[in-house]
Amino acid sequence: MAGSEEERTLTDGAGRSLSFIGCGKIQLPAKMVKARFPQGELASHLDTIRNLQMRDDDVLICAFPKSGTHWLWEITTMLTNGKAEYDVRTKNVGMFEFNGKASLDSLPSPRVLNTHLPLHALPLEVLQRRIKVIFVVRNPKDVAVSHYNHFKSAESAYPGEFAHFLPLIIKENNHLHYPWFEFVQEFEQFVRDHPEFPIITLHYEAIKQDPIREISRLAKFLGANTDPSFIETVAEKCEFSNLKEANENIKMDTSRKFSQTGKSFIYRKGEVGDWKNWFTVNQSEEFDKIYNERMKDSTLTFKFSI
Repeated sequence: MAGSEEERTLTDGAGRSLSFIGCGKIQLPAKMVKARFPQGELASHLDTIRNLQMRDDDVLICAFPKSGTHWLWEITTMLTNGKAEYDVRTKNVGMFEFNGKASLDSLPSPRVLNTHLPLHALPLEVLQRRIKVIFVVRNPKDVAVSHYNHFKSAESAYPGEFAHFLPLIIKENNHLHYPWFEFVQEFEQFVRDHPEFPIITLHYEAIKQDPIREISRLAKFLGANTDPSFIETVAEKCEFSNLKEANENIKMDTSRKFSQTGKSFIYRKGEVGDWKNWFTVNQSEEFDKIYNERMKDSTLTFKFSI
């Protein structure tokens, strides 16, 4: 059971109050939740997802928000379809948070599903049926910057500066969505405890640095076509600038209706190390102190620049 939901108030670095609705440690902006669940059904929806029926050929992408889920969904969809062609849909058609059981059940196989939910909130059948899972991670400083710009661009634009927003990412009990450290550590622990489970960990920075190698790894994991020419074409089609153009001109991106400008705000820069343009020296040092303490027992390594 997801537990009861409640309205909560988060406080940013300027003392500004922000309205959220939470179930346990999962917290989503109140305006977004009420638009999606006007009758206050977030908790029951999470329970429905927990009991969702999975299919043996499903593929599930799990990532913290702003870690490259859209990007990996495009790559994975091409690999599972065996065609380096853009799907007119976006990942949102298969996202647990925004779709009910009927919508998810209506998707043709093989389904490329995705979520930002923590591991313990995933459907029980993911583990029971040993569904292939793609766990995507990105260095948390770039996650913070991307998250900030996402909130700034949305219809209910966040009004504060980056310095005001940053505590919402790094403070343990005053967080957006879910605590980043707990999110990645729960998946890391699961991988360590269950080496037999079909899960692959992909780093955003590694894909940027060597897309051919990482897409080839993913294709092998999925049992998809690993022909070098096919992999090269997929990599080219899913290069950031090409995806951004396709998203504007080809795809049915429903995020436009939540944008201030009417344009998609899913793809911004897609760079590694953009955090250096946003963090002050003091902010970076504070972040590093928290990171080093919280991740001292982790074997995950992140590149903060390439």
